Parts: sequence; C-alpha cells; structure tokens
Amino acid sequence: MKNYTILFMMLAVCCVQCQSEVDGPVSQGYELELTRSDTLYDDLMSAIQKGAVISDPFKLKNVYIKDLKLHVEVSYGGGCEKHRFEIVWPDAIIMIYPPQFSVILNHNSNGDACEAWLTETIVIDLKDSPLGFSDDAINSMHITVINGSNADETVSN
Repeated sequence: MKNYTILFMMLAVCCVQCQSEVDGPVSQGYELELTRSDTLYDDLMSAIQKGAVISDPFKLKNVYIKDLKLHVEVSYGGGCEKHRFEIVWPDAIIMIYPPQFSVILNHNSNGDACEAWLTETIVIDLKDSPLGFSDDAINSMHITVINGSNADETVSN
C-alpha cells in the first residue's frame, strides 16, 4: 500500500508540473515605436540589401488597413519578456495616387528565451503623429512591410 501512495504522489507531481509548463509562458505584450527618418530608413535598407540581420526573428503574417489604422500581424517566440517593435518610415513619402511605400519592421525580444509561439496584431494609427496622413490617403495607400529579420519576407496590404 505504501508503494501505491508514493506512486500516486509522483504521478500527481508530474501532472501538476506538466500543467504549469503548458500555462507558464504568457505574452507580456509589446511596446511599439514609430520612427520617421530618411537617414535611419536608408541606413537600414542598405544593411538589409547587404544581407545584414537587423532584428530578432519574427514572422510577418498579414498586413491590412482598417478604421484608418495599419494592422500588422506578427508571430514570434517568447512569452516571458515584453517585446519591442519598431516601424521605420521614410521621411519623404511621395503621395502619388494611390500612395505606395515601404516600411521596415524590427523586433527586439529583450533576450526572451521562452519558447511559446505568440501571435500579436500591431496596430498603428495612421492619423497620429508623426504620420498624420489624411483619411483619403489612408484609405487608398499601399504599404509594404519589410521584415527586418528576414528581408525576403515582405507583406503588403
């Protein structure tokens, strides 16, 4: 009987331990920075074209504009630290009709070693400073988002 008690206790510990691993890592959310700078944009584009990795890894899944906001769906590994995303916009955007331009999305995982696979939708108000686009421009614009960790991965709305 003593052996069954010990076996039951070991089984209970294993079940509790497995459950906590499943529920353990939880997204801490993300911080977002918008940067509008021709110099930084040009420097990053040059680095990307030379094959440099300028960002922690992530996957671009989808990009769309809704309610005058740019929605960028990303997936990345982590779950224990707050991640930071930066979108670098060129300063000079040629407003041809429809407006078409590229932005660079970078990711900083803050050293997050957790292994959960997280999906977030980054939302950018296109009317807000430093962007300040008009409603008409937003509704017709075509934005290509370039993945700073994998230049071959771009997604457009």
